[in-house]
Amino acid sequence: MALSVLYSNSQGFDATIQDVDDWLLQSAAIKGNLAAVALYSGKPQFIVRAKTTDNTAASSVLDLTAAGLTMPAKSYRRIKFLSTAVNGTDSWVQEWDQLVYGNDGTTPLLIGNPRLIFARGQINGTVGDYGFCSVRGTYSTDTVTNDTAASSAGSSLGNNSTNTITLTHPNARTTSKRITGINNCPASATASGARHVAGVSATATTFSLFVTDLATPTAASPAPSDLSVDFYILPPPSVQLAMATNNVTVTAGFNATDNVYHDIEVFIGRAAVHNLAPD
Repeated sequence: MALSVLYSNSQGFDATIQDVDDWLLQSAAIKGNLAAVALYSGKPQFIVRAKTTDNTAASSVLDLTAAGLTMPAKSYRRIKFLSTAVNGTDSWVQEWDQLVYGNDGTTPLLIGNPRLIFARGQINGTVGDYGFCSVRGTYSTDTVTNDTAASSAGSSLGNNSTNTITLTHPNARTTSKRITGINNCPASATASGARHVAGVSATATTFSLFVTDLATPTAASPAPSDLSVDFYILPPPSVQLAMATNNVTVTAGFNATDNVYHDIEVFIGRAAVHNLAPD
């Protein structure tokens, strides 16, 4: 990836006080230690600005291990990272956290997948929700009335056309998007109104939903019904932790060729050591 780091500030980090007790941390903060002030007040330990220009694999913007972060043996450390990314017309903000295990003290491990705390965006002036999203609409045969109050911002259902409904959502990464649930309830409790609806990712901004009449079964219109779809999408800019051999790094990327600026804040949690029980 064509990535360049434009700015990096680590004044909020000091490895010697990262895991000290509260009273020592407070004392250091009173004496003006910037890292202690950052920890005590919930400010980021690291701040990075990077620029990406294309859509190849995400690249490292910060090597936390090289910056002095240690992972004691048998410890767990929670690392949170907040990203704001902008191009000429759009902007996205997303917050994640990741649990890191110290393992033997020299070869740390990322535990499971990172957890998305929240993600929002504005795409050329239109606000959009990311993460676990929902959309709901009622159909009178082929025509939909979207329920905006029950739908995620920026997402909607289209009218049925040749047993196909297009679900439109904010621009998203195609590699991680998926449908997590569909419920289509007929307006009347009759077998003739029952429909099966299934969906697949179509583009960076749409899912295609296909409608089948269960009684026949053949392609069909939704019939008078209430259709709700749950799905998961992520913003086009990416930010995550990654291992570079035994070093914990922060990476950033984008899913298209564009000049995108990434402002990333990293918050380091204290190491919690859990010794294994001898029995």
